[in-house]
Amino acid sequence: MTVDPGVLTGLAVLALELLVLVAVGFAVARVALRENDDLAALAQGLVIGPALWGLAVNFILHVVPGLAGALVGWMLILSLGAIVARRSPELLPVQPRTLAGFAGATLAVFWVTLAARQLMKVPDSDLHLGLAASIRAGGWPPVLPWNPDLPAYYHHGVDLLTGLLAPSTAPGPVLATELIGAYVWTSFAMIVATALRQRSDWRSAFLLAPLLLTAGAWTLTGQLNEVPNILSIPVPTDMHTAGLRGSLASLYWPETTTRWHSELDGAPANIWKPAFVLGYALAFVVLWQATADRRRTWSGAATLAALIGFLGIVSAEVALLTLGLWAVLDTLWIAARRRVGDWAPGVLPRTAGPLAAALILGAGGGTLTALLLGEPRADFSIGWIDDPFAREAFGGHERVHGRIGLLGVGALSAALLAAALGWRDRLTMTLAAGTLPLMAAALMVEYPTAPHDVTRFDGHARNFALLALLLALAGRLPALRPRPRLAAGAVLAALVIWPTTALPVRTIGVGVSRGVHLTNPEPGLMASDSSAFDLRRFAFEDRISPEVIRHIGERTDIHARILTPHPAELTIATGRPNGMGFAGRMHLIPMRGTAYDDAVRYLEPGPLARRGFTYVHATDAWTARLPDHARRWLADSTLFEPVVRTASDALYRVLPAFAHLDGAYAAASYEALRRAVPVAAGVYLAPNLAPRAAARLAAALPPEQRLGGLDQGNHHWMSVISTNPLGSRTPDLIALPARMAPSALDPSARQPVWWNDEVSVYAPTGTVAPLRNPPPAHFSVQLSDVRVADGRIGFTAVFTDRAADRWQGQDWVVVQ
Repeated sequence: MTVDPGVLTGLAVLALELLVLVAVGFAVARVALRENDDLAALAQGLVIGPALWGLAVNFILHVVPGLAGALVGWMLILSLGAIVARRSPELLPVQPRTLAGFAGATLAVFWVTLAARQLMKVPDSDLHLGLAASIRAGGWPPVLPWNPDLPAYYHHGVDLLTGLLAPSTAPGPVLATELIGAYVWTSFAMIVATALRQRSDWRSAFLLAPLLLTAGAWTLTGQLNEVPNILSIPVPTDMHTAGLRGSLASLYWPETTTRWHSELDGAPANIWKPAFVLGYALAFVVLWQATADRRRTWSGAATLAALIGFLGIVSAEVALLTLGLWAVLDTLWIAARRRVGDWAPGVLPRTAGPLAAALILGAGGGTLTALLLGEPRADFSIGWIDDPFAREAFGGHERVHGRIGLLGVGALSAALLAAALGWRDRLTMTLAAGTLPLMAAALMVEYPTAPHDVTRFDGHARNFALLALLLALAGRLPALRPRPRLAAGAVLAALVIWPTTALPVRTIGVGVSRGVHLTNPEPGLMASDSSAFDLRRFAFEDRISPEVIRHIGERTDIHARILTPHPAELTIATGRPNGMGFAGRMHLIPMRGTAYDDAVRYLEPGPLARRGFTYVHATDAWTARLPDHARRWLADSTLFEPVVRTASDALYRVLPAFAHLDGAYAAASYEALRRAVPVAAGVYLAPNLAPRAAARLAAALPPEQRLGGLDQGNHHWMSVISTNPLGSRTPDLIALPARMAPSALDPSARQPVWWNDEVSVYAPTGTVAPLRNPPPAHFSVQLSDVRVADGRIGFTAVFTDRAADRWQGQDWVVVQ
């Protein structure tokens, strides 16, 4: 373990905050939800407290943004805790031995989980760290840092907790994200473990809980060739003794490495994406309480509604399913009580609870709010996917260890098995039933913008089925006599649990052996040598000086847009938007938009004004790359007012005179191309253009000028860029990849009229005169004398290699 004394105070503050929230959550579970089991109430309090505080703050921030709003949220949650405690103080005492045991187990799980978490980098760091920093600084409603002109209807619940619970001093954003992620996973594990113990005993809970580590619990698997199974049961495929021995060894004691092929090689499952884990924990608590055989109170109904409300800004799909299951459960309860004439006392809370949850979901500001408001989003459609068997709904068989095969159990198989074993347990049956609509969505929902992302539905289905199966097994084991029960446990451990969790457990061992790092990662520091999937702990380089960061944080408006060559770093350090994305178009993957590209390359007034940049952060290295006239502009105090100057960078305020500057646009800028293309011209976008390059070029042109198809790429566009079909029209310009030879064009039109490192634009009709000199051609191929005869094509190819003539000095390539 490594410890930085500078972060200890901040860690103590964060621990105290979480402890207070857990205490409030425990009190709510005891009093409002009438949870009599001490351990269950403690475990549920781990997520109830943060969820209630987060939901309150989610609405308070509309009036009081930033840390001030978080402070108001603390006042409300503490008041709630005091009211609940005074209402029924006799329900709160817990045996010290029970409390100490629970605290010790929770801390142990957290420690191991944090060690495993720190094997991985922060996923989508621009998005999550940027959102957390923006919320913390006072930006509300949430916006994506690269699209500050559009509200971000996104699952921002965990980012809200990370941004507002982290103290003003250290830990930094990366360590805070790791700590919150480990806390969330620990909470989920403790909730499931106490539920298993409640249906059986601690021995069964210890036996079954490790199945939470199965690779089948990973939610996002869209970029993998095969969907992981929930359980992996070894079956022999060949009984040859020597081969069998080696296969068993590799299965039961697999070798581990941190050169992972995907996040699925890491453990615990979904710790990389804490929103999924928190979503499952909240859904489990709500359904646990909804299926409990106790009288529903108004405070209990309000609590469950609030939990679903926070779940809506954590995972909208799980929130909708949980709300639907809760409504069905209460409807069945009312129908059953009505038949016996004893339904009136509890009907109002059971009716009002789901209705209140639906209202909170609609007003919460997440993706469900966007759907209700009709905000522009990517097109979802309903159909039947091309290969439904690829989802492995029932499981499959795979020969992976020489003479040993693995029999996989899929989501539907696990749900059916859980229903068969636990048909008397309402929570088990409810979770198993929830698997069906989730799997149906996985097989029918199509998402053209990000097709792999639809697999989150079958990821949700696998997790609901897994939870149902764990509860069913825990409920069945106590019914066995001692010896059969011992034998059943041994069979489960040897043939199901350990083969399923061997690799994840071994991977956790790697994290534990490396220890926990209670330090902020140094810039560029990699805590793991993994490279295949780039899973490693890291921090951004220090390319923005502390003086500039301090001035921005203290002297600029939260909505001030700052042009910088390092947009992600600036937003994470200051919470200010960077505006690097496409103007007016929402995309969840950060990409340089056209206006930002021109502004950061050439510092041109038009793009700066269109993106609303009021400040420029200039590093010395970036300034040196600007054109000469741009450097002169930056040095002109009538155009840019120097605000902060350090040894390596500076901050300038953009003055009004710069917007009115009538300067010539750089020939390589998108603005120059846009101005040169006639209004009635058509630009054909070749289908083999790289998606980001095609999007930038298309965004520089009005819709009527875009011809052909446009590969939007896997960038989570919330509003697609439209194009017109080419049809029989002859395009005036043709856009091709920069390194593609235009041999099909007439020889007179084979030099681009405009180009950059990604795209070359040609004018076969001579509509546009060349804006730039042709790019240097080290190597070229010229085709001529093309002949077609007898089904064959003949041509003359002239290869020209000028690399030797252009070689000067020495170039070195350093590889590992």
